[in-house]
Amino acid sequence: MKDKTLVGAVFDCNVHLQAASREKSATAECLRLVEKGLVQHYLSEEVFAEIEDVLNRPEIRNHFKTLTDEIVEAFLLRLRRNSEIIRRVPKIFNFSRDPDDEPYTKSI
Repeated sequence: MKDKTLVGAVFDCNVHLQAASREKSATAECLRLVEKGLVQHYLSEEVFAEIEDVLNRPEIRNHFKTLTDEIVEAFLLRLRRNSEIIRRVPKIFNFSRDPDDEPYTKSI
């Protein structure tokens, strides 16, 4: 059996938004690579909560008409099923330039 090392990835919330709202986008293809087992996707609970929040915001739903309750629910389920969920992410450094991105940099 051949040993294969997966590429690990942490995707920004915007990548998840685009993937959820546009099934034929390059970002959706990134997540399909995760589903096919070709990429290991890492996701913290904090980042998952942000993705869930963003996908359910009324202004986002108004802009992305394809985001129905069913689509969002299925997308979030796929994320949980196919991602390595990191429950405790250690804080190693502060990302003072953009504190909102700190959950992503900590996950790396």
